[in-house]
Amino acid sequence: MSEPLSQICPPDSPEALFRIFMAECQDGIFATDTQGVILMANRSAEHWLFHNASPVSGRHFGELFDPMQTATLNTMLDAMHHGIRPPLRELLVDGAQGTILTVQLSAFPVHDDSGVLVGAGFVARDITRSKQVEAELDFERNRFRLAVEAAPLALLMVDENGRIELANKALETMFGFSADEMIGQSMEMLLPDHLRAHHAGLRHDFFSKPAFRQLGHGRELLGQTRSGALIQLEIALAPIRTHSGNAVIAAIADISERKTQLNALHEREVRYRSVIESVPDGFLIIHRDGRITVSNPAYSRMSGYSRRELLQLNVATLNATDNQQLITNRIQNVLLQGYERFETAHRRKDGSVWPVEVTVCLIPSLDELFVFVRDLTELKLLEEERRQAEQQIRIMAWHDYLTRLPNRWLLIDRLRQALSAARRNHTYGALLFIDIDHFKWLNDSLGHEMGDLLLIQVSRRLLENIRAEDTAARFGGDEFVVMLTGLSDNMATALEQGRQTGNKLLRALNIPYQLRTHLYRCTPSIGITLFQDDEDTDAIFRRADRAMYLVKSSGRNAVHMHEHAA
Repeated sequence: MSEPLSQICPPDSPEALFRIFMAECQDGIFATDTQGVILMANRSAEHWLFHNASPVSGRHFGELFDPMQTATLNTMLDAMHHGIRPPLRELLVDGAQGTILTVQLSAFPVHDDSGVLVGAGFVARDITRSKQVEAELDFERNRFRLAVEAAPLALLMVDENGRIELANKALETMFGFSADEMIGQSMEMLLPDHLRAHHAGLRHDFFSKPAFRQLGHGRELLGQTRSGALIQLEIALAPIRTHSGNAVIAAIADISERKTQLNALHEREVRYRSVIESVPDGFLIIHRDGRITVSNPAYSRMSGYSRRELLQLNVATLNATDNQQLITNRIQNVLLQGYERFETAHRRKDGSVWPVEVTVCLIPSLDELFVFVRDLTELKLLEEERRQAEQQIRIMAWHDYLTRLPNRWLLIDRLRQALSAARRNHTYGALLFIDIDHFKWLNDSLGHEMGDLLLIQVSRRLLENIRAEDTAARFGGDEFVVMLTGLSDNMATALEQGRQTGNKLLRALNIPYQLRTHLYRCTPSIGITLFQDDEDTDAIFRRADRAMYLVKSSGRNAVHMHEHAA
């Protein structure tokens, strides 16, 4: 922010902590007057949304966004001029190093004490990574993560007698009641008739029995709007102490909307405390030497440590992969640069490890570091699932589904590479075309399942009797091809090497096969040709195929070499 924090409030006050939290949050936040002139912007907005343009305050947002995005912002401003809260929008903005970022933008009107619109607040979240994952994976697997990111937020404060003491604008929008209609009334007015008595009992237990407070996070509740419509809610509860006694803050809906409301509730300590206690991301405050001074319940749930245990630890204890020197270097870098974001892994109290994204911000006035910890477990699982799916697709595209040998297309690709190497090294290669004799009889008499078992065993024997640098492939049906590379530079010697391999395979394939309860014996017909300076791969296959059919026509179960001119 352009105005020094020390001129707003004492640096050690709760208000200062709250302002700093908003200023240093990962989302970009900026405010404008009614004409779109920027009045303030937090660190994240200046860094990645406005690319450190100087100055930011006092400039119209039309100077910082391209015309397409400016039109969207003007539309959102115009909606607020007409008393309409604009819906969430998605913008494409320029990122670092020529990248394009997808930004989710929400806006809310700012009124003076008389209710006159005096400006607008905007909250921008970089959702590029989420959009990439969304585009690559099935929506069904991502619906819960996307629902959390897109859900609205509402806040209300209730005393221990159930009377509503605070209701924000989002709550008014959600239920259709004005704040004046809700303040002082029983909070059960927001529930269906058949749930009110039961909920009143739960509320009494929440205040009187500490064990029930553990149920205050992620709880589902059925609400009822002014029109009578039923809505499903998810709430997080945080007990507080006010000047009038015990109370509870209920945060309803998602993180993005909750953070929008933080801008409107920034001057009250009770609201600051409730939001910090309710956010699902882990939040720590650490000293420059790594000692943890503040932690929120979300990180306790992630790590398995209680808040008291965390306050006795150094942040290096939580890191599962980085050594002390790297952690020290990162802290020093944040002290110099003011900000850093990176991925690492943290270790829970039980010793298990989970992946996290860590964002660290320096708070100079406090000489402390704010650390935001986001659990990446689900995202990493989705990325690994995508990687495995891509690998499986590659295997299926280039390999035979039954034998797992290279298929015709991969063999042709390798033959082209082998031809280039043969011409370059002046050596020969050989292609052996192998056909299983009387294979149709096996399928017709014993069934295709037995035929498949035979093909699998043939493929294994081929692999067992050739070199690692050679290739065995299934060409189709009962036809196999073996490609030998790096043979002699002398044609006669290369012919002998090819013949020796062919005879070796002939003997291996003549050994009887055990097909379940059947002991089956079959023979191969093998045709061989050399290659070196051929330009046409089809010609090589035709020569080997003709040599193989000469074996077929002369009685099968033999090896025939294509005659090459000396």
